[in-house]
Amino acid sequence: VSGAIAFDNTGRFDRFLASAWYELENVFLVSMLGFYHDELIWYLSSLMICSAIIWFLLRRFDSNFSRYAAPIITIVVLIIIFAESNTISTPNHFVYGVVKKGLLRGLACMCLGVSAYECVSLFDRIHFDKDKLVLGIIELVCYLAVIICLLFVHPTDDVGRRIYDIMMIFLLFIALAITFSNR
Repeated sequence: VSGAIAFDNTGRFDRFLASAWYELENVFLVSMLGFYHDELIWYLSSLMICSAIIWFLLRRFDSNFSRYAAPIITIVVLIIIFAESNTISTPNHFVYGVVKKGLLRGLACMCLGVSAYECVSLFDRIHFDKDKLVLGIIELVCYLAVIICLLFVHPTDDVGRRIYDIMMIFLLFIALAITFSNR
C-alpha cells in the first residue's frame, strides 16, 4: 500500500520499489528482528506467523489443541509476558532477549480466540430456563465494564497495569464468546 502511494506521489519507480520492499520486509517480521522499528506492522507480522503456527496445530491435533493446549498456551504466554514486562502494550520489547513481545502477544490472543470457539460450542450445549437472558446480561455487563474501564480507569503502578490488562483481555473473551454463541 505504501509502495503504491510512494509511486503515485513521486512517479519514480525506484522509490516505489524501495518502499514496497521495506513494507514487505516488515510484514515478514524483519522489523521484529531489530532491523527496522515500526509501530503498527508488528500486528500484521504476528498475525501471519501465529496464524500459520496455530493452523498447523489445529490441523494436526484437532480438538485436543482447541480444548486443552490453546488455553494453557494462552495462560503460560501471558504469564511470560507479564513476568518480563509489566504490560502487554509494548510489542517491540524483546522477551528474555529471544523474541519480541508482539509475537508472543499474538500467539496468546489467537489461542484465546481458539478457546473462545470452544466456549461457544459449550454455550450451545448448555440449556436452562432463561439462558438467553442470563447470558445476555453477562455479555452486556462485560462490554460495559470494558467501556467504563477504557474511559475512566488509568492505572499508574505496575500491579494495577497487570490487573487492568488481564481484566480487559478476559472480559472481552467472555463477551465475545457469548456474542458468537448467538444467545
